[in-house]
Amino acid sequence: MLALTGDDYGPARGVLAVPGIAVMLLLFWLRARVPDPAAYEREVQATAPSAPDAPDGRLPAVH
Repeated sequence: MLALTGDDYGPARGVLAVPGIAVMLLLFWLRARVPDPAAYEREVQATAPSAPDAPDGRLPAVH
């Protein structure tokens, strides 16, 4: 854009403002549509993986 306008920053900023404004409008629209995003989060309980049950309580041998 600078090469086309002879190093005039006004049009270059205008071109860059278009996607910036589009992103801000998208963010405001999403915020209005989903006011509480935490409501969509699932509760995940951390559990330790259980070892396979061995009759004598030892871990199985690696083959």
